[in-house]
Amino acid sequence: MPEPTFARVADAVWRLAPDRVIVRRASAGSDDAGADVWGLAAMVWAALDEPGSVVDLAERLAAEELAVNDADLGTVVSQLVDAGWLCRADGGDMARSV
Repeated sequence: MPEPTFARVADAVWRLAPDRVIVRRASAGSDDAGADVWGLAAMVWAALDEPGSVVDLAERLAAEELAVNDADLGTVVSQLVDAGWLCRADGGDMARSV
């Protein structure tokens, strides 16, 4: 069974700040439609220029000399999915994502 792949949601707009990623929904009209993403979650967001699996993300971060383990990445990806900022890029079931 292939690894699930993830992507940023289509209506997200974002900016990379020195210490975080600022994410907002382009389709929403309220202030509640945004988040400041920090730490490993910000690294995951930045690494998702193209859809990828948790293994892909680990390889991309390692290429930037950022060593993280797959379990931590899986947890962060799940949190970003639960928050509605990431989605399955492969059309798979979100309940079996990570």
